[in-house]
Amino acid sequence: MRYTRKLVHLQTPWSIIEQQVIVQFLTPNGKAYSQEESVDWANRIVRAIPQDEFRGYLPDGLAVIFHEQGPWQNFPEAVHMWGYRSR
Repeated sequence: MRYTRKLVHLQTPWSIIEQQVIVQFLTPNGKAYSQEESVDWANRIVRAIPQDEFRGYLPDGLAVIFHEQGPWQNFPEAVHMWGYRSR
């Protein structure tokens, strides 16, 4: 997340952010999941949270890559998601 925040702050385009995060963090022979596969993982994690718990975890060896979400209520994503204002 810190690396993504840094690139967002530098106003790096999302297509470049995603490429750089994969190059920086994907392990040898690792797999980058599609958006649909990622949503499936997220749903499995949520369903696996015990009833009295409030947090789920990715299995060892998996990581999260953030993707562009877009504006919200006329705020650019850099502001509403990442806390950065335009220069």
